[in-house]
Amino acid sequence: MKDLQQLVQKILKCRCPKCGKGKIFAKYLTLKESCSECGESFTKLRADDGPAWITMMIVGHIITPIMLTYEITRDIPFWVSVTLWPALFALTSIITLPFAKAFFVNMIWRGNQDNEIEKHS
Repeated sequence: MKDLQQLVQKILKCRCPKCGKGKIFAKYLTLKESCSECGESFTKLRADDGPAWITMMIVGHIITPIMLTYEITRDIPFWVSVTLWPALFALTSIITLPFAKAFFVNMIWRGNQDNEIEKHS
């Protein structure tokens, strides 16, 4: 349980998967080459399209039902719908994406560590 709690903290704080102290991002979604605290390399931790996919799944499954319910139960002007929903989708995606990438980076790093342990056993 403590391991899961530490993992969640690393993801939510976007911290190094090894030490949990150094930041993993140099910019918005650009990974640093290595951790500033422990020196762990991030160069082989390629999340590729995983974060975008999971972000679309999360945002789509949360916002779409809200949007459909709101559109069906309320009589709002067309221009409000055309501006509100795309803006809400974009904003929630922009907020969610770094956490999704931190999740994938941590999971890939954990998988690599498990493979290293198996190789040396």
